[in-house]
Amino acid sequence: MDSITLEMIEDQLERHNAGELAQSELGRSFTAYVADVLDQYTAEYYADDEPGHVALIASRLAQLSTAIFYRNIPDLLPEPTTIEAMFDDVYTLDGRAFCSKYDILDFYEMRVDDHQSQERAWDEPYQQLIAHLDPANPAAARQRIDQAILDHKRAATAPMNRRSFMAILIYILALVPAGPAVLRVMTSIDEKTRDLRFADQVATLSWPMTIGLFGLTFALIVLSVEIRYPKRRQPAPPPPAFIKAWFDRNERPGHFEHWHIYWPTAKLWVHRREGFFFDTWRKELATREDYETIIAKLERRRLFRAPNPYMATQLRRFLETNTDRYP
Repeated sequence: MDSITLEMIEDQLERHNAGELAQSELGRSFTAYVADVLDQYTAEYYADDEPGHVALIASRLAQLSTAIFYRNIPDLLPEPTTIEAMFDDVYTLDGRAFCSKYDILDFYEMRVDDHQSQERAWDEPYQQLIAHLDPANPAAARQRIDQAILDHKRAATAPMNRRSFMAILIYILALVPAGPAVLRVMTSIDEKTRDLRFADQVATLSWPMTIGLFGLTFALIVLSVEIRYPKRRQPAPPPPAFIKAWFDRNERPGHFEHWHIYWPTAKLWVHRREGFFFDTWRKELATREDYETIIAKLERRRLFRAPNPYMATQLRRFLETNTDRYP
């Protein structure tokens, strides 16, 4: 898409209607560009949704993207943020409201051709790479790819987890100067607070010192946020050499950091733990014995946690899909 400029799209729009443009080489490249943007966006922000459902919506939206921009240029530009906002609208608006907003009601049933209108398999790239690595032994190829995904995600999330840990420590540290400063203000407002422990000592603080403590607290909180959410996102680690070679040979964008979305929900749930600002992944692939252990824990009551038969059932159904040691 780097070689396709907005001027080229506008020129095509002047000479073709949306249907003709969609079937042209430029239109197919533009549709692929939109699909790649949506793949990356949904992998990051819709990872917890059903992968097949998200992929189907992204596929249909990519097909309609040419008509959407055909009707809205120059009011809308094909920037990634605009494409991402379109996907968010799909989730918040019903079909007719969405098409009305983007002026494509008459294109709602548009299909470019039989091949283009086929639903994209949500794990198609994953299956293609498995077939490429070892068509005779897909289980071994899948294990190799899955372990590479785990190693990649651990390398990518380790710096984020360290930032989260440092941010929490600094935030807690910010509460230290905040305590005396708040107590000093309280003693100046209400004399009864002098009966509190340490209130007499704090009451002797000067106002410049109190303001300085508030300033230090605010600075530490800002520092905590800056560490947790840096302005410049750290680049993701490069994909393994055997996967990068396949990316280059098949002219794929190479965004390996999002490949965990090709896992079934059960496998992703077992290998990932996310929450409280941390994102942790297993070091090794879970074996069938690991799954059985997790299922047993889900089915019994533990301290402060009730049984979870629904997730246990989902994991059992997933194990039934194949008999490999690493499902």
